[in-house]
Amino acid sequence: MTSPPRLTVYRCPDDGQLVAARADACSTCGRSDLEPHEVSGDGFVVVWTTIHVPPTRYAGEAPYTVVIVELDCGLRTMGRLIGDSGRELGAHVWLHHVDTERGPIFEPVDPM
Repeated sequence: MTSPPRLTVYRCPDDGQLVAARADACSTCGRSDLEPHEVSGDGFVVVWTTIHVPPTRYAGEAPYTVVIVELDCGLRTMGRLIGDSGRELGAHVWLHHVDTERGPIFEPVDPM
């Protein structure tokens, strides 16, 4: 059995503060040498929207759903949602994989 995919975030070596995207410095102490840190991709949907008119390079993929997920570690990150279920506030999702062009791809834990 393969282990579930993990999401890379960044961690401050001084105070442990996590940030979801690469930042120039820790928002708490200002330290600039943040370290990559892996976290679980489990979380819940806090915002979602369906894109019907996408940027040109994704035109063939529309419509697709973009979500903001609050991860179990407390960070929020944006990604795409697989399928039609899970488009509700509070839906439990997990990280399916990370696409190099599209970023995190989430899937509902209990698809309806």
